[in-house]
Amino acid sequence: MCGESKVYTTHQTENSALSELQSIILNEKNNVPLFQRYRALFSLKGLGTEEAVDIIIKSIKAEKDSELFKHELAYCLGQLQNKKAIPVLIDLIKDPNEFVMVRHEAAESIGAISESETIEILKDYLNDPCKELADTCLLAIEKIKYDHSEESKKVDQGVNIYGSIDPTPATTETKDISELKNILCDQKRDLWSRYRAMFALRDINNDEAVEALSEALESDKTSALFRHEIGFVFGEMQHPKSAHVLKRVLGNATEAPMVRHEAAEALGSIASDEVFSVLKEYLNDRNDVIRESCEMAHQKKQDILLDTNHKQFQTEYRNNSFSQFQVPHSKNLTEPENIDQDIFSQIPTKKRKINPISDTHSNTNPKNNDSQATSLTNVKCYRHASNKFLSEYSKTNQKLANELNELPLEESKAISKIWETFSSSSAENKMIILEGIVNMCCVRQLSYLNQTVPNHLKIDFVSSSPPEIALKIFSYLDAKSLCQASRVSKTWAQLANDDVLWHRMCVQHIDKVCHKCGWGLPLLKSKNRKIRTVSEAVTQAKDCDVPPPNATNPTPKSINIDSNNQTPFPPKENNMKLISNSKPQNANNSPKKSEKDETKNTNTLAKFLQRDSDLDYNKSFRKPWKQVFAERQAIAKNWKLLRYKKTEIPGKGSEITCMHLSDDYIVSGYSNGLVKINSALDGELINSFEAHTQAVTSLNFDECKLITGSLDGSIKMWCYRNGVCINTIQCFRNSGVTSVTIKDKLVATGSSSGLVSIFDFNLGKSYSLPGHDDRVNGLLFYGENYLFSCSDDLTIRRYDLSTRLCTHIYNGHSFSISSISFNITASLNKKSNGSDFTPKLFSSSLDGTIRVWDIDSGKCLHILCCQSVQVWSIASDAFRMVSAHNDGKVCVWDSETHRLLHTIDVSDTEIETVSLSDTCIVTGDKNGNISVFDFKNLH
Repeated sequence: MCGESKVYTTHQTENSALSELQSIILNEKNNVPLFQRYRALFSLKGLGTEEAVDIIIKSIKAEKDSELFKHELAYCLGQLQNKKAIPVLIDLIKDPNEFVMVRHEAAESIGAISESETIEILKDYLNDPCKELADTCLLAIEKIKYDHSEESKKVDQGVNIYGSIDPTPATTETKDISELKNILCDQKRDLWSRYRAMFALRDINNDEAVEALSEALESDKTSALFRHEIGFVFGEMQHPKSAHVLKRVLGNATEAPMVRHEAAEALGSIASDEVFSVLKEYLNDRNDVIRESCEMAHQKKQDILLDTNHKQFQTEYRNNSFSQFQVPHSKNLTEPENIDQDIFSQIPTKKRKINPISDTHSNTNPKNNDSQATSLTNVKCYRHASNKFLSEYSKTNQKLANELNELPLEESKAISKIWETFSSSSAENKMIILEGIVNMCCVRQLSYLNQTVPNHLKIDFVSSSPPEIALKIFSYLDAKSLCQASRVSKTWAQLANDDVLWHRMCVQHIDKVCHKCGWGLPLLKSKNRKIRTVSEAVTQAKDCDVPPPNATNPTPKSINIDSNNQTPFPPKENNMKLISNSKPQNANNSPKKSEKDETKNTNTLAKFLQRDSDLDYNKSFRKPWKQVFAERQAIAKNWKLLRYKKTEIPGKGSEITCMHLSDDYIVSGYSNGLVKINSALDGELINSFEAHTQAVTSLNFDECKLITGSLDGSIKMWCYRNGVCINTIQCFRNSGVTSVTIKDKLVATGSSSGLVSIFDFNLGKSYSLPGHDDRVNGLLFYGENYLFSCSDDLTIRRYDLSTRLCTHIYNGHSFSISSISFNITASLNKKSNGSDFTPKLFSSSLDGTIRVWDIDSGKCLHILCCQSVQVWSIASDAFRMVSAHNDGKVCVWDSETHRLLHTIDVSDTEIETVSLSDTCIVTGDKNGNISVFDFKNLH
């Protein structure tokens, strides 16, 4: 089997090869040499797929024997920066019986993954008895904070030619070696600063930097963790002058095993005969970590003798993929026959480009004619067929020709000959030539390749793909990524701004919480008709140029979300009702107009309405779905950051007893029997009228009617657009009305005696729902046939209106229940992930608690409390719940997680009532003052 190779198709490679790599790493039969397991591990690391991460996680859970290999598994998980590795890494840290090196490496890997949520877990181990673990956790916390800070965004760390994710960034404050050495050797400084100086010296990588690091390694007495990291840095640098200090560290039996282990692997990276003779002395060391480290380093010698790539074994398996490191086919090496060695070279990885198509091109000598660029496009190579290459070919060709002309003739001919040889070689030979050139490159040349090659590998897959494929790719992006994609080019912008993509984004987020990103956007329901005076309508008409009448035009299609914003002008029907139902706000104080002026105004308004009728509604007037999403996203962000515009509507001494809110209006009832209607936008008073002889205790309104209830025992129905009372019903003779709610043509009322009455205007009948023993404080319709009520008798009841029976009683509060609310809106029936939505009921009480109930089972799910202050009122929607408290504060809670999000200081007295909309919070306090918190119109 050793001398044979299997040929895999792409599908077989991703399955069979992964399966074989897994069997090598797990070593269930205990017959695989350690170095083979290392190569399989770093092949998976180079692959970097989700399946590869799963195999490494499975292996780290199963590994019981080798501390060295287990710590290397943890290292690879950190370098891959996959979030799914966090739980297993945390388990390693928490296990006090785990190897010290493994716990340290797990903490360092969590720092490499750099998720803010892990900081609190790491803090628990800052005082761990294991000093190495405590120091690693401290460094990991600092790194995570740095990665998420503004400083990290401003500082350009440059290209890490070693390809590793370091525990700390290299310092940028100085490049002076003597200053860096002073920081490094100052044992009173914190580890964070010393580490940053260490990696800065590593990046310099000259004799002076090696001497500074060597002195710090031998002089430090404070931290084995610090000394072990210097050993790792020496392994990356591969500098021969570090060999003498590394040999002394390896030979020091009193040194910590983790430091000696790094010294052994660093010596293996230098790969000289003298080094291998030193490593051979420790192949039978009593410490398993030292022995296995020396075996891994000494294995490098056999690889060199077998003419494999002789750039350091540790650097290869630490920072790259072993898929580029061909396992030698030799019977001299001990290897089980069931392992196919060729899988290491056949598995496709992120770091090796598998190109089965021949890329042989015509002569590419830059001195030749530019017509060669055309011939290159005849070959099946994405790069040479791309527009980017064709546009840059002549420029690059001329640049190379000028550089050659500046060289001596012999050197110019030699370089041209190299290019000709490479151009005329087969694809296989080109790979061999490139491997040889890379093998001979110094760090400076490798750094140049690292900077230039990625730019040549960039291909605009969107422009070169059919639009259907590009749109399919974009459909997997979130909103932020789509916006970033639209800034790449005009082609990307045209696809990323596609209305279909943003319509899908709106459906996924509007009026529900997206469980993929955690964001939910407000619905912004269609606005009610605005109450305007005739003079206001005429003024608006005069400000518009009236075009000549057109032929009949199609009516725009209705859209579920924000349909009122799909056209630029108010509907004709609304304007007609606006005239018939409105009157001037200050009609008594306005001068009388002549009949001629009224006729003129009416004609002008008729032209305005004619314009509305004749307007050509076409797609150009419809708001793009991206704009629909953006407007709602801005409001959602304002809610999240608590950014609002506050408007105060002062009262006149009378206490506010109830309030209801829509997108346009705030309707409030007072203890003196007044009802006021204010604008929700600017707080301006629109209308005010005396509704009852006693206090207005409850009110509710929809698009056409307002219902008010009072302690005088009656409810009244109003046309709130002109303040005209339509109907009066005397509900209770010996008790007052304490709560009112409406749904279509159903009106429910609650009394101070505990009786609930239902008035059905469809059937012209009424009936009562007994059950409560005390004042009814709140009523809510639910679904088609259910009604909820809360009372001072400490219970919440659920009635079935079809049977007129109480089906559920919710017990738990220890004092009067002041208010109830749901976490749903009319359009929210399912969660974004497709599963059935579970509606919840919120209830507030004067016992200082808010309870969350499962509506169907009646079970109390959560109890919310904010400093045990009495809660007078609550309101909620699909995203949040707001509560008004006795100490003048309003609390904002998450409707789904029930977490307290914000607290707002509103008043110095108790807040009697609170209302909530998609864009506003409105409160009314005991002094009659109304506070409007607008999260939409901030300016």
